[in-house]
Amino acid sequence: MISKKILRVVVTVFGLGSSAVTADTSTEQRVPPVKFLQLSETVWMHTSYKVFKKFGAYPSNGLVVVDGANSILIDSAWTDAQTTEILDWARNELGHPVKQAIFTHAHSDKMGGVGAVQARGIETHALALSNQIASASGLMPAEFDLTLNQNDKALNFGPVEVFYPGAGHSADNLVAYVPEAGILFGGCLIRSARAKRLGNIADANLMHWGDAVGSVQQQFSDATLVVPGHGEPAGAELLELTFQLVTEHGR
Repeated sequence: MISKKILRVVVTVFGLGSSAVTADTSTEQRVPPVKFLQLSETVWMHTSYKVFKKFGAYPSNGLVVVDGANSILIDSAWTDAQTTEILDWARNELGHPVKQAIFTHAHSDKMGGVGAVQARGIETHALALSNQIASASGLMPAEFDLTLNQNDKALNFGPVEVFYPGAGHSADNLVAYVPEAGILFGGCLIRSARAKRLGNIADANLMHWGDAVGSVQQQFSDATLVVPGHGEPAGAELLELTFQLVTEHGR
């Protein structure tokens, strides 16, 4: 469980997670610095921001997971500069430099900083489909393809399990699980507790999204903390909430 002391450092801007991120960017508001939140003894959440005219500073989450003397990065920030902040923090503040990075799908909030990671010689991994989409959409692909089919057994990266439940928020959305901590990173497949809608559905598969959530529920039924792609971490009820939002969409 997360202590109340740790939870207090979560910024209130997380409440913006209930809206779609499709507006044009604005330079009128200063972009907040990257934030870090400790979720367990070995897992930290990083949160970076992009300023949109309609929403202001909009947050996006990823993880840094300690793996021995090093760490594993789950998702980049929006930009190379923000991702450099995360890499510097892991090396200089956490004391566990990033050795591997895994990206959960090919949108700029998750793969916008791949260049900064690769510039340091860090191994980068993404679903083969993500790398194809990234190349076609102007994002830098990861160096290595993950060969995961829908509902295949999860791949192990040290303390992290990576699972592909099939299309939902996007065709290529992965989730990551840290079994020692009971922490599930649902990424943008999973919505936050404040979400009233599904958010950005430009690349969504609405017909399969609910099934994907169900596969994640079945695969990681012992998860005690769920981290959505945007918004505050909470319990496994976020999976039920997301399923409900998918079911209600279009009614």
